[in-house]
Amino acid sequence: LPIKISQAKDVVSLLEGTINKVRAGEMDLRVANCIGYLAGHLIKALEVSEIESRMETIERVILERKITR
Repeated sequence: LPIKISQAKDVVSLLEGTINKVRAGEMDLRVANCIGYLAGHLIKALEVSEIESRMETIERVILERKITR
């Protein structure tokens, strides 16, 4: 089933579920490794996205201050 992952806490939930399934023998280790690998890349992408968003906000504020002077 597709899951929505848009925040770091969603990745934490995904990894928690994966760990529990592996420990219970319900998930193949290769699938779990793939999920872990992709989750690491996803976390980095989410971090970059948040930094970009913050930078855009800062740039907008600076530009607005320059215009009003």
